[in-house]
Amino acid sequence: MTQKNCDSFFVASQEQLNQPLLGKSDDETSGNGKKIKAQVSKQIFADKLFEQNEKPANKIFWIETMFGSLVWGVSSFIYGLLDKQDFAVTCLSWTGFIFISLSYKIFEIYSTPKSSRQDIFESFIGQMRNKENRWHVAFRSINFFLMIWLVIQIGDYSQRANMNYGIILSLNCLSSVFLAIIAWIFFGERFGMITILGMLIVFSGTVLILVSRSDPKSEENQRVNIYSEEDRTYYRYLAIIMGVLYACIGTIRVIQAKFLNKKNGYSPIQFSIDAAFVCGMILFCISAYYFAVGHPTYTLYNFGVSFLASSLTQVWSTVLLRAIVKGVAAPTSAISNTNPIYTTILTAIFLGLTPNILQFAGMLLSTIGVVIMILLK
Repeated sequence: MTQKNCDSFFVASQEQLNQPLLGKSDDETSGNGKKIKAQVSKQIFADKLFEQNEKPANKIFWIETMFGSLVWGVSSFIYGLLDKQDFAVTCLSWTGFIFISLSYKIFEIYSTPKSSRQDIFESFIGQMRNKENRWHVAFRSINFFLMIWLVIQIGDYSQRANMNYGIILSLNCLSSVFLAIIAWIFFGERFGMITILGMLIVFSGTVLILVSRSDPKSEENQRVNIYSEEDRTYYRYLAIIMGVLYACIGTIRVIQAKFLNKKNGYSPIQFSIDAAFVCGMILFCISAYYFAVGHPTYTLYNFGVSFLASSLTQVWSTVLLRAIVKGVAAPTSAISNTNPIYTTILTAIFLGLTPNILQFAGMLLSTIGVVIMILLK
């Protein structure tokens, strides 16, 4: 719903409230009045969300963007600290998803002056009354889970291959290439020479990561020593494949959010929060079963790591979305792609997995390629 339509709805509703309802009984008049007031209250709340989310400023929100990128990199590193990487442990991410989603909802409600029960209802359920939105939230919840699962698996297989998993996560830069190709195929957007150059640089970085090998002299991780060179090569390629899938998941997330925002007016921020909450509730139910049967990986350590990592994941997702919606989207997206650098640094410091020259060059080229594609096109 556009702002003009919102204003028209509000004016029409006010006129209905002021007009006498001829031929109606007092009970009917009172009932209709309550319904109209509820509609007006609902629309006022929607208008406030519209004002908060749909008025981009012509600037980059540097603090939010840099903070979001840093938190993204830190959360990816923390997921790599889990001592088990199975499905049951992945489900523990419900802790952070629900905590941050509820915190955001409470903040949203309290930031709205004189919030009524109707406002609270709209905050939690409003957009999901639309059947199409419910399907999209369900799909996004699955997407959310797959994203976390891939990050956990990438961390595991990269360590088995004696490879810094921040390097693998830099393959997420491919999502910018995928988005450009999809825009060309389905929307007729043409490639400029700068865009093509950026894509080639990203692909060059991917190739360098693909052909790189770990340095045997840097094998300080005792966990790695139990695997043969053949096993490490297998795990490296497996991690790279998952890194490409991670980029595909990111591409789908962006396309879906843009589609819903344009078609149904579903704010990307609200969409992300709703999907995280629904995903968290589903994972909570699954985790309750594993907890009841005494699953061996449900240790206090894994609970703590999952809570911290998933909370930070939802924080960076919300912060970066706000920065993209409120400010200039293209530079914000480019800056956010620097997040693997933080993961790489933390992994090198705390796990002793230092990237070699080819791996570092591949990550750097992938990041530079995205910056060229977005900023210089």
